[in-house]
Amino acid sequence: MAVSPVAWILLGSAAVVLLAGRSRNGRQKSASAEEPKRIDHLHYMEEDEYECPACGARFTRDLMTCPACGARFSGRTEDDTAFIDEMIFWEDEDD
Repeated sequence: MAVSPVAWILLGSAAVVLLAGRSRNGRQKSASAEEPKRIDHLHYMEEDEYECPACGARFTRDLMTCPACGARFSGRTEDDTAFIDEMIFWEDEDD
């Protein structure tokens, strides 16, 4: 019993689709490992700011993509230095 050419074409197409999907998933995993984490600058009295570690842009909207360079963030890290400085300043004002 011989396999028809149509069956070979279908099998070949299925193999190409499987291999293409597998290689794309591998690239997505490695790309996410390279994505930077957004820096959250917390403030005591003012609106919080966010910073892109790739280009250094600062913005006030809680975004997971940099509005300046388009970098995608894989997570976030907090920088509370400004929060602590502002808190100490406002507490000293009360005294």
